[in-house]
Amino acid sequence: MSELERSYFPSWRLGYRSNPFRALTPHEWRAISLVPGELQDLIDTPPALTQVLGDQGSGKTSLLLALERGLLEKGWSVAYEYLPPGAQNYKTDTTNLRVFLLDETQRLSAPALNRLLSSASSSAVGVTRLILATHRDLSGLAADHRVPIRSVELDTHAQSFTQAIIETRLKYFERPGHQGVRLTPAALSHLIAHCGSNLRLLEWLLYEAYQTWDVAGPISADYLRELIDRLV
Repeated sequence: MSELERSYFPSWRLGYRSNPFRALTPHEWRAISLVPGELQDLIDTPPALTQVLGDQGSGKTSLLLALERGLLEKGWSVAYEYLPPGAQNYKTDTTNLRVFLLDETQRLSAPALNRLLSSASSSAVGVTRLILATHRDLSGLAADHRVPIRSVELDTHAQSFTQAIIETRLKYFERPGHQGVRLTPAALSHLIAHCGSNLRLLEWLLYEAYQTWDVAGPISADYLRELIDRLV
């Protein structure tokens, strides 16, 4: 790559193949998503019904994709489906599945949701276990179907877990043989404190930081503060 080309690719100068916080392909998203340590048991022994609750941008999709990867690695028969806006039914055939992960479950029609929960209430051997990302608390409906439900709420993230998310993404996009630019500890702490559980906001701010930083060395807390003040 020539010097002229490098000037148009800031991520290359910082040690990355592309901006580490750009939009991910489905393959990339699955590859780098993480499961918090306290939720690893969902991979080892998923319960009959788990709901994942959280505000927009809190990481529900990322968690489902990480669980899907972990369950597949454990040998479970698994399927993940995302319900787009306007969809009221899922398309996955759950007949021979051991675990079904459904994203945006609140979009299901009442009959489709009842049918899905009824399948989890079956006492048959090999019944499909459900992991449902939803904005609507399904505890009452699960009780109506007599299905025990485990609730996972993504309203907060441990700082160590958020740091692991960032570091995993940076390492994934590093150019071979290069150490990519990182944030100073003070910059990282300020960013996490500002974003809280909103991982989407965090990724957007990091995208802008890595797109505009052009100084040798780690991204500073002062620069990040100025960036947040300007953009948020």
